[in-house]
Amino acid sequence: MVQAVSAGRRATATHDLDHWPEPGPFRQVRVLIAEPRGLVRDALRSLIEGTDPYSVVGEAGDLDAAVGMAAHLQPSIIVMNADLARSGLAQAMREFRLQSPTSKLLLIATDAWVEEACALVEQGGTGFVLTESTGAELLMALREVLEHDVYIAAGATRRLFSNGGRRDQSGHPRIMAGKGLLTARERELLRLISAGRPNREIAAELYISVRTVEAHKARMISRLGLRNTTELMRYAVQSSREGVPN
Repeated sequence: MVQAVSAGRRATATHDLDHWPEPGPFRQVRVLIAEPRGLVRDALRSLIEGTDPYSVVGEAGDLDAAVGMAAHLQPSIIVMNADLARSGLAQAMREFRLQSPTSKLLLIATDAWVEEACALVEQGGTGFVLTESTGAELLMALREVLEHDVYIAAGATRRLFSNGGRRDQSGHPRIMAGKGLLTARERELLRLISAGRPNREIAAELYISVRTVEAHKARMISRLGLRNTTELMRYAVQSSREGVPN
């Protein structure tokens, strides 16, 4: 099933997303939806088009149709149900990259896809939410993938580690804060957090405001699938001990 969508059908409601720049008349984010279920496509379209600056420009019900539409429409981002990638997410990504090199991918995944999705996230240009994620998280994930190239569903990191996934040779869960996951500024902030520096000192050293430090921390907590600043502190200390590059 393939359906092109007119930008003129966009809803007028908006969602409050802090730090998202004003779209302006020329800042349209074009979205392609790849989802086999019609009711879910309708819900996704309604949610996404109700939020500036997004515009759903196409819908596809299977992977082949989605790849073809990506080649034709060159969307900013592709929102795809991971279950469409029957040959694996890496292969689906290669097909999209070949046909639409600048498009970014946001996956909607079940637990079965978490480990493979995390591997793609570390390469950049990809993010994922879980099927039980809220609409608010999906919108946040869209923004994070567009602005920072990565997003990991809230709770996915804990779930992955508790299932024994992605462990290094020493048997400890692998820290996922490498260059493909956090920005350079966030890795620097992570280093300062691991040293026990308070927000005021971090702000002074990085020449930013305390409020900006808090915003960075909130994004890191979300992106790493953590619950609060205490978990972020533990994560920072563990990443420092395991020698994650800054």
